Amino acid sequence: QEKGDSPIKIDASIGSLLKLKFDGKGNMQGAAGNLDLDIPSLIAISGWSGKKMEWNGDTKLALAVQGAANCTTSQCALGKTKITFDDAVLQGDIKANFAGSVPSIGGKLASDKINLNHYLPKQDKQVSIQLINSAQAADATGWDTKPIDFSALKAANVNLALDIKEILYQATTLGKTQLNLKLENGALALDIPHVELYSGSAKLAATANTGGAISFNMDANNVQIEQLLKDFASNDRLTGVANLSSSITAHGNSQRDIVSSLNGKGQIKVNDGTIKGVNIAQVISNAKAM
Repeated sequence: QEKGDSPIKIDASIGSLLKLKFDGKGNMQGAAGNLDLDIPSLIAISGWSGKKMEWNGDTKLALAVQGAANCTTSQCALGKTKITFDDAVLQGDIKANFAGSVPSIGGKLASDKINLNHYLPKQDKQVSIQLINSAQAADATGWDTKPIDFSALKAANVNLALDIKEILYQATTLGKTQLNLKLENGALALDIPHVELYSGSAKLAATANTGGAISFNMDANNVQIEQLLKDFASNDRLTGVANLSSSITAHGNSQRDIVSSLNGKGQIKVNDGTIKGVNIAQVISNAKAM
């Protein structure tokens, strides 16, 4: 048609790597309609594009996107979008702008559950309280010295707000979580103003950039300290309700450099606490006898 919108139907695929369907209307300025994108494995399709991504997790990084698309030559908005990433389902609105030197992505999404354990290295070395306190941490030989490629932080600018009902991380289950993710010019900022954990709540903030600078800050209140220490430090001797704060920085271009440069401070205040396996009465009696 010379004027107005023309119907558009797209049903395309790249072997088993990608399937794209679009049903709507459009003109020379843009198009609007229903989008259905299915990528069974981001790892596999990255190899088709020329450089296969390195991946040590236990999933194929499957991505599926369904929603009402409204696109112009410079941006594309998805309303009432359903994004399935492996077994996580996120729903909401998202917009991508392609006018700048790198794409800009923004939006607000919500999910019932996200399992971060899928994305941990198969031979994960958890940075636990025991490791941070260890005088041998800087000399540990098990940490990888291979340079970390931070260039992906410059691939796009991102501003996303996420509401998640449950997050699984190793043995820990985090409750209702509000999360704001901002990535701009290679600098990543993660802000979690509220997360429910260990019968209490916390706020967290973390940053990273292409220069290898990393920071982490946490303030938690009314946390059941026994279960927290059991999960992160394999220690269950301390019980009680705790308030915790920590501030950690690191810098480096490899796992070993980052672990070796760990620096920071922390504080724990425990109310109505007990220490298992310590006979306080006996300690006092021995002190009096001395």
